[in-house]
Amino acid sequence: MSGADLVAQEKQKIRRIERNALAAAFLLTAGSFVAAPWRFSLSVALGAAVMSINLHLLRRIVEGVILRQEVRAGRLFLKVGGHFILFLGLAAVAFQVLRADVVGFALGTTNLLLAVAVQAVREFFHLQGVKEGL
Repeated sequence: MSGADLVAQEKQKIRRIERNALAAAFLLTAGSFVAAPWRFSLSVALGAAVMSINLHLLRRIVEGVILRQEVRAGRLFLKVGGHFILFLGLAAVAFQVLRADVVGFALGTTNLLLAVAVQAVREFFHLQGVKEGL
């Protein structure tokens, strides 16, 4: 398998994680609206939205590094630093301006963790199938 094929496979995995994160965000938010007060549910939705934006921006940074296959340390530092400042700014707005519930926000941010776990389980069973010749 060539290097380009490996890069394409990894990009596909990252996009799958991104889709899984959106699905998890929807399920977490919908579940919280059914079972919790509206302020908590809005905080879950806000945490999920912030984490989804975070994941999307990180994916773009990583894809840029992979596709160029050269790393300009200064440019990468600015991108990652800008990303970090944006992420902190969104969190600050969520807590200081919108008065988000901390636990609800934290629960919403778990959409990425859930998406990565789903992808890991998918990879595990795929590898098990390959080993067993399925």
